[in-house]
Amino acid sequence: MGRYRKPFTLYKRGNYWYYRTYDDDGYRTTAKTTGQTTKTNAMNYCNELFKKGLLNVASITLSEYADGFYDENSIYAKDRAVNIVPKTLKKRKRDFSKYVLPVFGNCKLSDITFSAVKKFRQKLSDSLSNSSVNAVINAFNIVLKYALQDGKISKNPCMYLTALPVDRDKDSFKRSEIIAMCKNVPETYITFFMFMALTGCRISEAWGVTKADLKNENGTYYIDLQRQRIKHYVYTPLKNKKPRTIPLAPECVCLLVKPFNFTRTDLYESFPLWIKDIKSAKERKLTMHSIRHFFVTDTKAKNVNPLVVETIAGHSLKGIQSVYTNYHLEDLTQIIEWQKELYAEMKKAALEEDEFPEWL
Repeated sequence: MGRYRKPFTLYKRGNYWYYRTYDDDGYRTTAKTTGQTTKTNAMNYCNELFKKGLLNVASITLSEYADGFYDENSIYAKDRAVNIVPKTLKKRKRDFSKYVLPVFGNCKLSDITFSAVKKFRQKLSDSLSNSSVNAVINAFNIVLKYALQDGKISKNPCMYLTALPVDRDKDSFKRSEIIAMCKNVPETYITFFMFMALTGCRISEAWGVTKADLKNENGTYYIDLQRQRIKHYVYTPLKNKKPRTIPLAPECVCLLVKPFNFTRTDLYESFPLWIKDIKSAKERKLTMHSIRHFFVTDTKAKNVNPLVVETIAGHSLKGIQSVYTNYHLEDLTQIIEWQKELYAEMKKAALEEDEFPEWL
């Protein structure tokens, strides 16, 4: 993202300071006097004009500025600091085009006010959930942030809005449901699904694991988790920036025989097929992330050391050092035995369907 460029430049001619603004193509306009003899006063004079909308700046509209902003090859999409996945980019483009542009598209950037954005959000709340409203405002906010950096506006009206409260109390899958789902998960995703359920990895973490991350120390297998996969060939550090070690039962090593070779978009589109037999899925807000919730709840229900569970899952444990700085044999035995038991049940359910690979 470029440095912020003020919408005017100052220079001194004789005893007075003059200012120039920019037209819609970015070229400087004819100089005008500030009537001030010091640079500080001239700067304050121009800033006041700008705040009042009296400065002769570009009259570009939101539609003109944001044209192609969320396209796959746009500056925003290619910004390495953004690291946005295709699915999220597509959703932001849809939210921005469907909700923001019809209301603000023909408005000059400088005419968009905090009050107008707040009223817009209130109207959205009449038909959308709080999480969906937050997503729309976020897509709007990102465009205005770039406009601010480009010197098109002096303030971003979206920045003063705090996010609406969202109920994040999603349910986890039950063990019986995880096992039953093995019959519905297509062959392309069955090993990924099993791996997530057995390790509690986040989706991007599990997607990034390969056989090269599998280590064997004195007969004990474990995943050396160092990174997450945010795009098909793009990796970044883990969410909390802390690598971790995840034990893996020998029986489960076969899950990493082949790489998880699919796109996140395909993965999410396939998910509804996995839960088609769970009638309460929508009411319980079951998502892909609920598989990770299952790992945490089921292991604790089976009396696995809670600190071990939280460490494997990568949760922040304030005031507590990582349980796996040095392995405790009883801790490893607990989680590995839990994995063996669940894997055997999942394997039995999966192999009832002929299309699943025999090596499971």
